[in-house]
Amino acid sequence: MRESDIQREILQFLSLSGVPALRVNSGRVWVGQRRILKFGDEGFPDLLAWPGKGITLAIEVKRPGERLSPAQAEWALLLKTKGIYYMVARSVEEVAVRINAIREAA
Repeated sequence: MRESDIQREILQFLSLSGVPALRVNSGRVWVGQRRILKFGDEGFPDLLAWPGKGITLAIEVKRPGERLSPAQAEWALLLKTKGIYYMVARSVEEVAVRINAIREAA
């Protein structure tokens, strides 16, 4: 399964669960033959979700066995120090468990 497939499944689950969420586009694309257009910050999480009032969950989606890049690890640390929940998700089930845990703790 591709990372984009996992992202799509997670977004569908969040929508059906009544959790507002969005995909954060970041990366680079070639514009013409000589120019690269950069959008977003390298390493920023793939998804943001709001499972409760005043609660933000940043989700980095990975295929099983994949690891965070150094830029992704930096974002993870920064977001956690700012009080934002952060997780690496390899399946919808992992997101469901994390959201339930966040809601129970709130």
